[in-house]
Amino acid sequence: MTDSQKAQSHKPDSTTDLLRRIAEACEGDTLTIGSLVDQLSGRGFGVVQLVLALPVCIPFLYGIPQAVAVPMIFVALQIATGRQTLWLPEKARSKSITKESLANLAERAAKYVGWFERIARPSLIWATHGTAERIAGAFMTIFCASILVPLPATNTVPGIGVAIMSIGFLERDGRLVLIGGLLGTLWVALLLYFGITLGVEGLHLLKSYF
Repeated sequence: MTDSQKAQSHKPDSTTDLLRRIAEACEGDTLTIGSLVDQLSGRGFGVVQLVLALPVCIPFLYGIPQAVAVPMIFVALQIATGRQTLWLPEKARSKSITKESLANLAERAAKYVGWFERIARPSLIWATHGTAERIAGAFMTIFCASILVPLPATNTVPGIGVAIMSIGFLERDGRLVLIGGLLGTLWVALLLYFGITLGVEGLHLLKSYF
């Protein structure tokens, strides 16, 4: 059996299944964010980043992308520095989420990323850990910084790139990490080209083409 076949035979549960299982196993009506992140273990980065990136992917949604960009940068920097588990300030860890809200989150995630989960499979695993993961985290930080800029065309496509990369990390699918990274890199490069050569008018021109 090849390494690829072994990886596929040991494919982890999907993210939505994991969230459902945590919600079902919750003894009370609520659980803290810290407890949720601890149970997600190494998947905490991908889950949090994906949840933050989803509203950014919606075109013509103003204000929210800039609001979530800072925590997205916070998560991306931790990936870039090689942390194995997501660190959150104690104030954030102590906040609670209801069992019902977590179950609803799992259902919404299944609706929006279920297709990616179905096609994702462990492949090019080298791109989802180690040095490659840290490099991907650095590029993800750049994409999140683009989302923070309140100018036309600076958030939706980079947000999609971050979302695809997050799913790739969650499902150990290096293809999605590379595809998301390439998408975000090409778009940021276009932003820089049009922005430097034509200014804000150039960004409006770029937006009109897409």
